[in-house]
Amino acid sequence: MDKYNNYKNSKLEWIDKMPFHWKSSKLKWLSDIYAGGTPNTNNADYWEKGTIPWLNSGTVNQKRIKTPSNYITELAVLNSSTKWVPKGSLVMALAGQGKTKGIVAILEINATCNQSMAAIIPKLKEINNEFLFFWLDSNYQRIRGLAGSELRDGLNLEIIGDLPCPLPPLKEQIQIAKYLKHRTDLIDIIIKQKNELIDLLKEKQLVLISEAVTKGIESKPKMKHVSAEGLKKIPKDWTIKPLKRLISLKGRLGWKGLKAQEYVESGYGFLSTPDIKRDTIDFNTINFITEARYLESPEIMLELGDVLLVKDGSTLGIVNIIRELPIPATVNSSIGVLRVFDKKILNPNYLFWLIKSDYIQSTISKLRAGQGVPHLFQKDIKNFSIVLPPIEVQNRIIEFIENKNQVFNDLITKLSEEIKKLKEYHQSILLEVTTGKIDVRNWQLKTKKALNGRGNK
Repeated sequence: MDKYNNYKNSKLEWIDKMPFHWKSSKLKWLSDIYAGGTPNTNNADYWEKGTIPWLNSGTVNQKRIKTPSNYITELAVLNSSTKWVPKGSLVMALAGQGKTKGIVAILEINATCNQSMAAIIPKLKEINNEFLFFWLDSNYQRIRGLAGSELRDGLNLEIIGDLPCPLPPLKEQIQIAKYLKHRTDLIDIIIKQKNELIDLLKEKQLVLISEAVTKGIESKPKMKHVSAEGLKKIPKDWTIKPLKRLISLKGRLGWKGLKAQEYVESGYGFLSTPDIKRDTIDFNTINFITEARYLESPEIMLELGDVLLVKDGSTLGIVNIIRELPIPATVNSSIGVLRVFDKKILNPNYLFWLIKSDYIQSTISKLRAGQGVPHLFQKDIKNFSIVLPPIEVQNRIIEFIENKNQVFNDLITKLSEEIKKLKEYHQSILLEVTTGKIDVRNWQLKTKKALNGRGNK
């Protein structure tokens, strides 16, 4: 792409140089900025049969907001501090969970919003709303950092008003916005397609695992009918056994939580649910506890081959296996430790893949259904019935799954890396164009008609 002919030193702290003919300003001089409010949630007259779109801070994740988080009544607008925000305006999350704080979105509907959002209504004779959206979006990390280092710290209207803004001529802003809309839409479509492909691969991966652990890997095995939940037939030489006859299941009992002084810098690992990933156990993120705490529960001192099952919270059902143990370690009360009695009868790796399969995960989903706080009771886990092939068949199934699984994981990793690079490119193109490092004034969208005409010449 072209560059501008002449640049000057910028007065904006986020831009070192800008095109000579550009100006600079602050957001408060270019827009009206205000926050909304939340009608009393205990007053049904404010919410029931509401027709007015209302936004909470999470809606900014849509980027282009078409769907409100809720609807409120006209009475709610009259009796609360919420305010109308016109279509085409911008909204920015002042606070919110995770990465929400600092995200900017553009409204494609008229709506009202809560107090955790800044409504930004551009003065369109001075600044184009799409250009402003792309400028603020490109500086998400910088804006987020203005709130302070603590995750709980929020932005405020004063901070938002003082945000610096480059100010190209209005016609040029519109051209920049058209270019960026076209380019970022293309990038987003490619990212969406790659994410859909990842989802498809994960689905096929799960089907392969489930088929292997319930039907085996022979092309035409001899089958027999069984009366087991989720299964109608299994290979003829397989059996069905209650899990409690094959494993011990232990968990931490009686803990009311750790005191600060019981955490130490190194020594005995203390695995919690965030450390139990779907594909790995992350020993790099774990906390450490005192020797006294570690020794008080010898039954859950981890050993190679232990299968770990998350039995509480939002990640309930995630399972992994101890294939390496770099340090002595134990688990918190949300993790169950399944230890095989006789590895000549049940291979722990087969148990891991079995619990990971949809065959067992569907049973877990039924047990958690309707619970306010998801929880798996140890007695329920022990009462699982599992399909049990002969040990030599288990070993062949394990080898088959792990080989195929590696192929799937390699493809998923490759796609994930491509998505990461696309997102980085998305961000870099925003910054380069909105700061004037690239000149797009002569850019034109090449239609099929234009391309055909050029080809005929």
